[in-house]
Amino acid sequence: MPSRQKQKRKSRWTSVPVVRQMSQNECGPACLSMVFAFHEHKAPLYMLSEECQAYRNGVSALTLKKVSEDHGFKCRAFKLEKLDQLHQISLPAILHWDHSHYVVLDKIGSTSATIVDPAQGKRKISLSELEDHFSGIALTFESTAQVNKGSGSWGSKSKLLYYALIKPKYSILMIVFSVLVQALSLIVPFVIGYIVDRHMDLQESQFSNFFLIIGAIFVTSLLFSFIRSILFVQLQKHISTELSVDYLRHLLKLPLTFFEQRNTGDLATRLNNISMIREILSTSGIAVILDLTMILVCLVTMFTQSVFLSGITLIIAVTEIFLMLLFLDSIRSYSQQELAVQGTSQSYLMEGLRSIQLVKSTRREDKILNGWTGIFSEQMRYFSLRFYRSGLLNSIVSSIGLVAPLLLLMLGMREISNGVMTIGALIAFNSVALSFLMPINSVITYFQSFQILFSAFDRVFDVLSAKTEQNPQLGEKTKVDLKTTPILFENVTFSYKGESPVLQDISLSVQPGQKIGIVGPTGSGKSSLIKLVLGLYTPSDGSIYYGTESMDQVDYEDLRTQIGIVLQDTFLFNDTIYKNISFFDDLPATQLEQAAQMATLHEDILSMPLKYNTVIGENGQNLSGGQRQRLAIARALATNPSLLILDEATSQMDSLTEKRLNDTFRKNGITQLVIAHRLAAVTDADAIVVIDKGKVQAIGTHEVLIDECELYRSLWSQQAKMVAYS
Repeated sequence: MPSRQKQKRKSRWTSVPVVRQMSQNECGPACLSMVFAFHEHKAPLYMLSEECQAYRNGVSALTLKKVSEDHGFKCRAFKLEKLDQLHQISLPAILHWDHSHYVVLDKIGSTSATIVDPAQGKRKISLSELEDHFSGIALTFESTAQVNKGSGSWGSKSKLLYYALIKPKYSILMIVFSVLVQALSLIVPFVIGYIVDRHMDLQESQFSNFFLIIGAIFVTSLLFSFIRSILFVQLQKHISTELSVDYLRHLLKLPLTFFEQRNTGDLATRLNNISMIREILSTSGIAVILDLTMILVCLVTMFTQSVFLSGITLIIAVTEIFLMLLFLDSIRSYSQQELAVQGTSQSYLMEGLRSIQLVKSTRREDKILNGWTGIFSEQMRYFSLRFYRSGLLNSIVSSIGLVAPLLLLMLGMREISNGVMTIGALIAFNSVALSFLMPINSVITYFQSFQILFSAFDRVFDVLSAKTEQNPQLGEKTKVDLKTTPILFENVTFSYKGESPVLQDISLSVQPGQKIGIVGPTGSGKSSLIKLVLGLYTPSDGSIYYGTESMDQVDYEDLRTQIGIVLQDTFLFNDTIYKNISFFDDLPATQLEQAAQMATLHEDILSMPLKYNTVIGENGQNLSGGQRQRLAIARALATNPSLLILDEATSQMDSLTEKRLNDTFRKNGITQLVIAHRLAAVTDADAIVVIDKGKVQAIGTHEVLIDECELYRSLWSQQAKMVAYS
């Protein structure tokens, strides 16, 4: 039961900032980031996601408590039976929501509450709605002396500034030429004012001089504007290239766990967002600097002409700025939600197209269409809400801009009547005032664009800020030769943070040239074991050795060049057989054909009209199941691996082909790690590792395990019966 004494908030006006989750499993870390920010402790989402290890199944309340305590907070967890008890806890608090989500409770009153949902943003809800969704678990936080106030960095904003200034030479030159163009535009009002006030005194010869001045202004403006356009294109090109390459380079270096918690469609959408970032950054970024400069110059110029009219113009400008600030938060919120749903929509569509054969075979076309339409409708809803807000703001501002010159003209006529101004001076002032108000209108538009920019870049920065694989280029990494080096597991345990171990206390040895079978029921941890061998996962406890070198001392990049891998779900490219076997490597044709011969695929290829230049279709749809598997094996063999990892790689082959492949591997001294559900595929293995519920139950040959391992004997008996029935 929580204490009735509430922790005092910093201020009744202080509210929780919104931090958006970037993936389905990041609601917990996002809520922590919001609460930390409320207490003036800056901890970026990417850092908290790493600390919470928000990978596969989200984050438990216990993990959130532990991480907050690591940051110096005093965290208390409550199991609340009644909604009234929420009035007694200190706020902001993290609430468990719908048994699968987290939100931050910012404020609660007698009839309503304010929550900050990392998926939907800040919203006000009724207490009945709160009661319907609240799962009963609440976490409260108290700042202590150990909390580092103001820690952290600018995060995405500093990185965004880096890309904005990626080519300072182009940026500076663009600003210089833009200032020159604007300076020319400021000359025009005073020329007009001069002509109006002195039109009666002008001689015929002076008109020709004015035509020369007009021509000079035109040519100069044209030249400066064209140079600025060239610089603009160059700047856009560099921003887009640098950001896109950095994104993809960093993405490909991230650990497997990063991809396990995100979907490919969303990651692809973020790459597409870079074009939007480029456009806004290269146009609005510099333009807003120029417009602010123009505003300052015009403001000074106006006050030298008329203090009264300048004050009126300033009031109009302040009104427009106030309206902008009033609308910007909601515009950014809708932008973030639109981009998030867009990623979901893209992923759903990609999954549907990827499984088109299954979709059509089971007549699920309408289901796929309806599912995608529902998601897309949600995206369009946020798009509409954003544009409604932007449209209303722009309509108000443009209407003010429409009547402002008339208002200034009417008030200026009074100044003329009082002898304070001349007609020419009023016309010149009106022109300068418009040059002052128009940039303000532009700045308002730019700031709306910046809300979209920040939302899009936050999603890109989520990738750029993620930690790469733990193989840093600090100090020398040892290269091992798997041809002669054994692989040793010593009491290895692996688990995701806050979850039960996937593998527990695993000890085994893989000697060079051996064939090791890995068997066990579905979900027993076989695939996780292989990922540990590849260095895709890091043990939570215990050690993996390659010879005498521990896992963290081995050069993974070199290690993986010595390993060939064939996964159960083989992925092939819509390209030629040559390209699929080479897998982007520049290998000689003889080496690729030799790999195909070893994979018993060479004769099949020669029977095709275009031989090795045959295009196999998307994911090899023009090949049979057995041919697809053998093509994947040929790809794995093309680089002459010392270790071959086969995950159900021969399940669609006949026993004769399977035996020929195995003999080839043995003859070439290739070490094999074979995951098999069909025990017949590993009966000739030097050792078979039986895994169940993450633990090694037994290790031995087929004959030994039949005699000594009840689980293996049971699996063998079941499969023998299935073969007999078939």
